[in-house]
Amino acid sequence: MAKVQDNRFESAGWLFWAVGVAILVGPAVYIAYSIIIPGTSGRIIIALALGTTVSVLVSGVITASVNAFLQRAAQKRRATLKNVQRKKSKK
Repeated sequence: MAKVQDNRFESAGWLFWAVGVAILVGPAVYIAYSIIIPGTSGRIIIALALGTTVSVLVSGVITASVNAFLQRAAQKRRATLKNVQRKKSKK
């Protein structure tokens, strides 16, 4: 009989991070553009650079948090499975 495959995610990877950046870059650039003083030379370029940098950093923090949560859940699941197998072998 074939083993049942577990379709749970063990980690959030680069794709999760890239989607987060893509979602956050628009609002971050808009906020950066509205914060920069009007009349500043290179206002658009500065807003693009600042918004992109902020979205990359925020997405990284979110991805790291999700990874920590997923890894902790997987560790608990493995420990529970190990305990069940140990109890089965004793019987």
